[in-house]
Amino acid sequence: MSDLNQLHQERTIAKLYKHDNMLDTLCDIDEFFDSFDIYVYKNWLGGEILEGPNIEKYWIEIILKFNYNEMPDPVAAKILSKHGCKVSFMKTTERVVVDINSPDDLESNGKAKESIEDVWLVKIRIPRKFIIPDDLFQLQDFDDEIERDVISSAKDDNIDEESELGEEVDMEIDAGGVEDEEGKE
Repeated sequence: MSDLNQLHQERTIAKLYKHDNMLDTLCDIDEFFDSFDIYVYKNWLGGEILEGPNIEKYWIEIILKFNYNEMPDPVAAKILSKHGCKVSFMKTTERVVVDINSPDDLESNGKAKESIEDVWLVKIRIPRKFIIPDDLFQLQDFDDEIERDVISSAKDDNIDEESELGEEVDMEIDAGGVEDEEGKE
């Protein structure tokens, strides 16, 4: 798993540069954590994004990495769990390049030596509704669709002009189109 940490970090950075909305999603996750005061709990502020956000149909998943000696407070994980999140902790190792201070810090091939350090990975699955409110986008698309339908059918029926008798025409708008009071489209 230690080689994968570096690979995950590189993929995450590449994904952030490739997709503009990923950074917005990370900001929304940060705001979500902040709304439940997660950063008040010990060591939660020091996490690094290892992987994510991975956006699924109902979930957004993110994996955070913490130094082994700076394990995030599990109380914050319980708070997230109470609000529908799934949080899991995993102890793993990571290869870290040693700072070069002397020739002893170099391998025989001239590369810097590596050490293996323990780290905590925290996998958090957040219900998508908290981060990306689908209802907002669906309602906005629905409103745009109805306005186009109303406008096109009104032009077809010459509703934009007053009726011949000068009386009002009651209209109901539903997802199927525009109907008058008698149920005709």
